[in-house]
Amino acid sequence: MNEHDIWSAPKTEVADDPRASSASRLFSVEQIGIASLFGGLLAGALMLCWNLRSLRRSSRASTLIGLSVVVLWASRLAFMAVVIATLMEAESIALAAVMVALLQPLLAWGVAMTQRNSWRAHRSAGGALRPAWQALIAVILAWLPATLLMLVLGLIALVFG
Repeated sequence: MNEHDIWSAPKTEVADDPRASSASRLFSVEQIGIASLFGGLLAGALMLCWNLRSLRRSSRASTLIGLSVVVLWASRLAFMAVVIATLMEAESIALAAVMVALLQPLLAWGVAMTQRNSWRAHRSAGGALRPAWQALIAVILAWLPATLLMLVLGLIALVFG
């Protein structure tokens, strides 16, 4: 509190390294990798963002989710370009789909590895990991928009088709 300003909030010391806080819970690299395998890049990015927010790094979390959306759409556009370039050859389309499907979890795992030091500091300070059901929520959130879009398109096709 400022001696001259009685209305200002008191100054407190905040820990410089929030990774050492054992109160927050983080997702592990393995949890992020497995969720990314089933939920794609978006599920991994959501989990990484939750980790960054737990570590009180919200600006990095916003940057990460923005970059993940860009990479996600770029990979889909690249897949569409391969489909168009190969003139719908089934083998090339299948190969491109497999490459895009495998690239997304690898990207999420690679970004998750950048948080390895934060996890080590968190674990050594007695911090816990997030439960697996929260990873399942990330996978569901990643699949929810596509599932809802398919349901809406299916209903439109049934009604107007």
